[in-house]
Amino acid sequence: MRKKYYAKIEMWEEQESILCDSLMDMLRVCGSIPLSIGCVGNSIASGYSKSDEMLPFFARTKLFQLKEDIRFYSFARVRRNEELNVLKWYNQNISHRKINTLLLDDLKAKVGRYACYTKRQEQTYRQIMHCTDLNFQECIQLKNNILIYFGLSGTFTDIFRKGNLTDKIKIFQSFRKDFEYLKMILTEIHMANPQIQVYVCGLPDVMGIGLTNQFDRYIKKAICAVPNAVYIRGVSRNVLSILNGQKELDYHYNKAEYLCQLCGIWEAVLQNYIPIKFKNDILIQLAQYSDEVELYDTTSKGNAEKVKEIISKCERDYKKLFIKYGFNMMQAKKDVWLHYNEKYLAYFGCTDREAVRYALFRSQ
Repeated sequence: MRKKYYAKIEMWEEQESILCDSLMDMLRVCGSIPLSIGCVGNSIASGYSKSDEMLPFFARTKLFQLKEDIRFYSFARVRRNEELNVLKWYNQNISHRKINTLLLDDLKAKVGRYACYTKRQEQTYRQIMHCTDLNFQECIQLKNNILIYFGLSGTFTDIFRKGNLTDKIKIFQSFRKDFEYLKMILTEIHMANPQIQVYVCGLPDVMGIGLTNQFDRYIKKAICAVPNAVYIRGVSRNVLSILNGQKELDYHYNKAEYLCQLCGIWEAVLQNYIPIKFKNDILIQLAQYSDEVELYDTTSKGNAEKVKEIISKCERDYKKLFIKYGFNMMQAKKDVWLHYNEKYLAYFGCTDREAVRYALFRSQ
């Protein structure tokens, strides 16, 4: 069994290494170095595991070992990490240093309790954290920012802790509250930095039986509220781990599963980074132009030529990148239109809908 497990680790390490190399090549071409990578949310976002080595999430990736100019930050806890708490961290602008102090306090209770988290491991974890004096909102506003979010686990883990599988109504009522807070978090982050990209990971797929599919539908719905977020499926997880010869319930990932999740994240970034960047550039410029027009005349729909200029320039700027990496620009423009049309009154009210539609799809 252990041989198979170590073979899995080796396989995922090799794949993750290849993906990291491809990712860094693409980011260099895009001019997105220096890069910021954040991890926000629950215990998985902290890298927590009962059954395997305990490391901060970002320390598990090859990117952490590269000598590239990458800034890592983390706002995650093992306890009190429900969406309302994450929203509170953001609105109260908690410091990077304070959230990591709270996390290390959470982990103190684990020292000696699990074989994978000894005092030596605690010291290693503490040294890796790289606490800074930046606050949550300052981290969100960093340039070339990729944020990885793990959430909506509070209700889900209560099912296992309390054996509450039969009380479906209460479970989904509580989950819907978490879902609404997740939408608020994504909206706050987007409003603070429209250029940030958020990759939201689904819940662990317990035993590979699709138990979390219903919960993940809510995550996908929350993502639709903003143009800069992507859903990533959670990894299949065997919740029973063998520790010291005894079975231990653990809905967190082991080393192989964390590597598998990282591979899923980097694949999603490779597939979405450029199209989202293109979409964001157009939407941000259209929103800025709408604000400029509104200052002079709240009833005006602006200049159709200006709209055409904004969209045409973005097309020219991204054309080579779309060709090089095989992306579909027409699909990206459809995504632009979808969000523009849905959020028209909030962000784009002083631009002409038909002028934008024509500029996006004139070649069709």
